[in-house]
Amino acid sequence: MANIIFFQSILEAIKEGSKAYYTWQKSREKARLEVCKDAGEKYIQISRGDGDYKDLTTDKKQRLLVHYAKRFFAYN
Repeated sequence: MANIIFFQSILEAIKEGSKAYYTWQKSREKARLEVCKDAGEKYIQISRGDGDYKDLTTDKKQRLLVHYAKRFFAYN
């Protein structure tokens, strides 16, 4: 009888652990998508010269485009 209770508690712990892991994976995926979306938006703004990025030098613009392209593909 003690063995059954022991195994039930182990199975319950595994079940709870898998739920926590699944929740963590979903939140991690959502965070990665947010970073990817942000990098894509900034890449477009820099390319167009919108907002804060309208007075960039050519060198600075190129470096930022490379940075955000790498970031986009790293998280996508």
